[in-house]
Amino acid sequence: MTHPVPESLVPHAFGEGDPATARHVEGCPTCRAEVARLREAAESLRAPVSLERLSETDDCLDELTVADLVAGRLGTETRA
Repeated sequence: MTHPVPESLVPHAFGEGDPATARHVEGCPTCRAEVARLREAAESLRAPVSLERLSETDDCLDELTVADLVAGRLGTETRA
């Protein structure tokens, strides 16, 4: 069985694929699973995101501080 190129599964996952890809996905468990993964990923991106900044404590840095440290924008000496 010849599978469609992965890029053609993306439009199909969003309901815009061509009929030949749709027929293939309907009969192919591998491609059906890939389309399901694509839809799941898209749903997670659509989920509401909390932009509320959590408070930093002595035991736990807030996530933005951690991100700055990881990205090299903040050194350990800055937190004094």
